[in-house]
Amino acid sequence: MTQYKLHQILNQIWYPFLDRYREDRKQIFNFKKPDALRKEIDFTLFSNKAITQKDLEKILVSVTDYSPNIWSPKNLNYLYSSPDPVGLLGDWLVTLVNSNVHAYEASPVFAIAESEVINSLARIAGY
Repeated sequence: MTQYKLHQILNQIWYPFLDRYREDRKQIFNFKKPDALRKEIDFTLFSNKAITQKDLEKILVSVTDYSPNIWSPKNLNYLYSSPDPVGLLGDWLVTLVNSNVHAYEASPVFAIAESEVINSLARIAGY
């Protein structure tokens, strides 16, 4: 994926989707039984069909419409809640960089960060 394509996807699909995500979702969960959900969403794998911008938008909307709204203050699920914004940005950064920490040359920043986390945890544990 070229840098232009990434920016195009972010500008045309992702940012507008994020703006909509909290505003449009009034209910906690739009539950559908599996057979009904299969009629709403195409779960077919290995399609030769090219994915369009409209397809990507539909996927984003479908996943969020049929998943619990973790951002709602009415969501009191005991297993999870909304993500921490800093953690969410960190997750996006790690995914964007798509790095491996197998060698310093492959990921210098994350290699040093990993060493610091290990050393800090070791100190907490008394090592």
